[in-house]
Amino acid sequence: MIKNQFDKNFDTTENIIVLGDHVNDVDSIKNLSHIQNSIKIGFLNSKTLINNPDDFKLYEVFSRRFDIGIMNDGTLNFVNHILYDIFSHTIDFKDQIGEKSNSSQDL
Repeated sequence: MIKNQFDKNFDTTENIIVLGDHVNDVDSIKNLSHIQNSIKIGFLNSKTLINNPDDFKLYEVFSRRFDIGIMNDGTLNFVNHILYDIFSHTIDFKDQIGEKSNSSQDL
């Protein structure tokens, strides 16, 4: 089996965030067996959910496939907050285990 470029780039990645606006976008990671943690964020741009039964069915599918749904042309603010939180904790954790740069000690 020939690996595609996406799989090659993520051979050792254990954590991933998937952003998508189609229910099948979450399938992009299904063959990455080494993924231990994932957050799947879907963007559903339907403004007629209550009035259109087909759109409500789409909402139900999105709810099952994605961990988080952002509705009606929502912004990326929520995604930015998640990334900020992840990276700020990663930096704090590295500081606690001694991976912080010692450049301040050189002063």
